[in-house]
Amino acid sequence: MSEGAPSTRDRAVFALTVATACIAYTVLRSVRAPAFLTDLDHLLFASRELLGGRNPYVSIGPGRAFEWPFPLYYPAPTLLLVAPLGTMPVIIARALFAGVSAGLLGYVITRGGWARTPLFLSAAFVTAIGRNQWSPLLVTACLVPALGFLTAAKPNIGLATLGAQKSMRDVFIAIAGAAGLSLLSLVLRPTWPLEWLAVVRAKSDALVPAAQWIVGGPLLLLAATRWRRAEGRLVAILAITPQSPFVYDTLPLFAVARTTREALILALATDVAMFAQLVSGATAARDDASNHLMAALVTLFAYAPCIVLLMRRPNVASSLGDLDTAPPGTAMDRLLWLACGTLFAVFVFGILTLNA
Repeated sequence: MSEGAPSTRDRAVFALTVATACIAYTVLRSVRAPAFLTDLDHLLFASRELLGGRNPYVSIGPGRAFEWPFPLYYPAPTLLLVAPLGTMPVIIARALFAGVSAGLLGYVITRGGWARTPLFLSAAFVTAIGRNQWSPLLVTACLVPALGFLTAAKPNIGLATLGAQKSMRDVFIAIAGAAGLSLLSLVLRPTWPLEWLAVVRAKSDALVPAAQWIVGGPLLLLAATRWRRAEGRLVAILAITPQSPFVYDTLPLFAVARTTREALILALATDVAMFAQLVSGATAARDDASNHLMAALVTLFAYAPCIVLLMRRPNVASSLGDLDTAPPGTAMDRLLWLACGTLFAVFVFGILTLNA
């Protein structure tokens, strides 16, 4: 795709195409693997518990009313956001969540040009959509302050989206939206913060990228030397934020890319991280050693390239919406597109075939 500002119509067509593809993918996966649960499923159950006046933090987990490998780690505002989907059949709810997330991201991310569209071929995006994760929506919140209320859905990643806003006015807009949603959740259940914190304190699989010493994690703190840049603040905050070691939480890193080539490199980087996690068996083991290995792989293959890109830029004010003008695609760019598309096809085919 050529770089340059596309028309509103072209952006809308692209967004609709991406949304339709993600809806079809979600439905097909749900049909082929009916036993597979996405991260949205337990939130739908939890939202019904909350609206019914019950404590959702004692209803979800191993051996509980909703059988899930982990307790409910999400705050109550998240449950309010998914509540409209709670009365729908689960497949429809998954498809709508995926379609809206992908379509909104597709429209917003192309506002300044097509440069970042390779993210839609990345393992970070595919796993986020396949598991109904929040990272696509949080990327849109980085670029549209009015969507800042979404930061309340996943506060650890949402904090980075606040730090990446281009002005204090945009920060206040985002915080106001998140605060409004939080206040509403307190009206429904005033005790939820204490119930939530009791669960979160026991979480053991959230790891900090900068703490992965074996692969040079502390070098991620170099992002703070580019604090005037929105993408520098984004990476710096993510680097010190406890988060899942799965690649879907790396999707906001694509805001660092300012050209198509950079986005292609980051897409391939998340692909390598994901395949390395799969080959090592770490994604299935779910023990402490595997979590640390997954975090190390994400740090090395997803975060480290972002630091290299940041260090090549001066510490001057920038917005996440800024893109660089790039020359027409070269043979190297075409090779990167081919590699990215091939790995994307292999990845999706593997998921659908193995019902993973």
